[in-house]
Amino acid sequence: MIAPLAALLRLHEYCTEGKKAPKRGAEVNRLRQSLSEELSERYDGLVEQHGAGAIAELDRGICTGCFMRQPDQTIQVEEDIYACQNCGRLLYDPDVAYDYSVG
Repeated sequence: MIAPLAALLRLHEYCTEGKKAPKRGAEVNRLRQSLSEELSERYDGLVEQHGAGAIAELDRGICTGCFMRQPDQTIQVEEDIYACQNCGRLLYDPDVAYDYSVG
């Protein structure tokens, strides 16, 4: 099974490619099935609100979507996926995301 962070990032990549991207319906469905229902619904709401900016990196404790420093106790949504306490975007550590893409 694909890790939630890897599935979310790949899904976001496919959903924000634009009209020039080839249709990837089967792959999108497979990725959505890898996410919990709560995470999938939360992601969809954030895409409606922020578009391609629904997911942001957590850079040295700062959300790169709204540039607000996160408190030490960040809100964990899923394994390696957090929520910004200011804007609500889904946050991830790019170093952890890289670990998923390598293996």
